[in-house]
Amino acid sequence: MTDTVTALYSESPNPVKGTGRDLRTDPIGQPVYVSMPSANKIKVSNIKFRDTQRNTNVPIQLIDFDNDPYVNTNYALPANEAFILPLTDALKSCEVNRAVNQSQQCGLYGNTKYQVSFDILVDDKNLESKSFTFTTGKVNY
Repeated sequence: MTDTVTALYSESPNPVKGTGRDLRTDPIGQPVYVSMPSANKIKVSNIKFRDTQRNTNVPIQLIDFDNDPYVNTNYALPANEAFILPLTDALKSCEVNRAVNQSQQCGLYGNTKYQVSFDILVDDKNLESKSFTFTTGKVNY
């Protein structure tokens, strides 16, 4: 994938519900959606989200069936889906002054290649390793 957006400024339902985070002013990097329709249940582990240009890892938060903030609602994640959320608070990724508050950030760095790798335990039986790369486009505000 190329030219992906760098940040998530809004989403419904809000993936960071209950954390006190306002995505409009404190975005996260563009999430990675993991889905295995052929499985009844998956468990994602050993996640690495790497900025290949800066040779650094980006911290992540995993949202899956076990920690879904929308459990028992119409928005609940099925057991065969997960989201990897890059937490970009420490990145100085804004390319222009987006607001008066200089501590704000803009998600992932623009025009940057990222490598994501993780393991998936499928139906409590088979462990699979997955890896892919993507490149962000210009920083989205």
